[in-house]
Amino acid sequence: MLIRRRYAALFLIPAILTCAYVVYRPTSWQWRDQIYAKLRPAALSRGTDMAARVTTSAPAAAAASAAAMASATPGPVPAEATRVLVVARLQADDVSWIGRELPGVLTAIYTIDDRSAGLRPPTSKGAAAMVYLTYLLDHYDWLPDVIIFARPHPTTWHNNELLDSSTAQTVRHLSSEHVLREGYFNLRCHWRPGCPEALPLNANASASASASANAHDAVHAEDTIVARAWTELFPTRPVPGVVAQACCGQFAVSREAVRAVSRPALARYRDWLLHTDLDDGQAGRVFDSLWHVIFRGQTRRCPAMHACYCDGYGVCFGSGANMDAWFRVRDEQRALLQAEPEPDPVRESGGNRTAAGGVVSRIDAMEQQLRREKRLAWERGKEARNRALEAGRRWQEGDGF
Repeated sequence: MLIRRRYAALFLIPAILTCAYVVYRPTSWQWRDQIYAKLRPAALSRGTDMAARVTTSAPAAAAASAAAMASATPGPVPAEATRVLVVARLQADDVSWIGRELPGVLTAIYTIDDRSAGLRPPTSKGAAAMVYLTYLLDHYDWLPDVIIFARPHPTTWHNNELLDSSTAQTVRHLSSEHVLREGYFNLRCHWRPGCPEALPLNANASASASASANAHDAVHAEDTIVARAWTELFPTRPVPGVVAQACCGQFAVSREAVRAVSRPALARYRDWLLHTDLDDGQAGRVFDSLWHVIFRGQTRRCPAMHACYCDGYGVCFGSGANMDAWFRVRDEQRALLQAEPEPDPVRESGGNRTAAGGVVSRIDAMEQQLRREKRLAWERGKEARNRALEAGRRWQEGDGF
């Protein structure tokens, strides 16, 4: 009787799971990932290298990925895109702000330097780049619509000024529709550092290919390091003259753009990280310079700042000239603030007090102007048509964002 009950249980469990699926009919990837996490927790927690078992040769994988990227086109925009925020952190980084400021956002927070952490990369080599590639390899078959890769800090200069340099605002206002259209979106709209100046590679290609294995040599400039890495990461593609995109290793990518890169290619990139003789910082910066190459096949990606802000986040000034004017006022205000000494009631008198009051009034007037124009930019960005026009893309009545 006991044996019969055990066999009955074996048949009953699949039946229950099947019925649950039919009843709930999940449209999101989250249900599948939750089930997978229960069935194979070690796979998610240790950063498995499922793709490491793939034996496709490096040149063949690189050629296949390059062809896929060249032919890839953005897919249709779903009514409600699924998203995940992937963060690479150190134990010392306080990421409690994510739960407070982004409630309900699905996250995958990897701790680089804690081997007992629930989510961790196979090694700390390459820092954030290792985490990003590990997440994509472990979730390749059930990725959400949009994957957001960001730093663990609530505010940082890497973020956008018009979003108060806030990571939470960046995630909150990021347009999934824009990411799905573009495939790859650098979260930073400000060009510098990275655009329009670029890393010149061709001049260093031959030197880098035959360079000493001592990658810690101080004479190895970043362009030489990236040129050398290019020949190893993309062996079938000629080294371009330049690569350019805004810094700083924070971006969003669509599922279709990820899958345009083969799993063997992603595994090979991670394997390169594991075995390169570059130090962590250098290896990580190589990928910061090349994510747009990997996911869009472009060597230069420097979209207009006003279009990036408008179509990417909904901050629309109407034109690049209007945004430039806003930043000129901001710069002038900052110059006045830096030049204005602290008021001294004892020393101030007569004309000095009047002059100081005039500067303060001017600074206050500028602040009111900046706030008013920024508020109008947010209002303008609430209209899908305005975003399309400012970004220079086609739009007709009935189109969404």
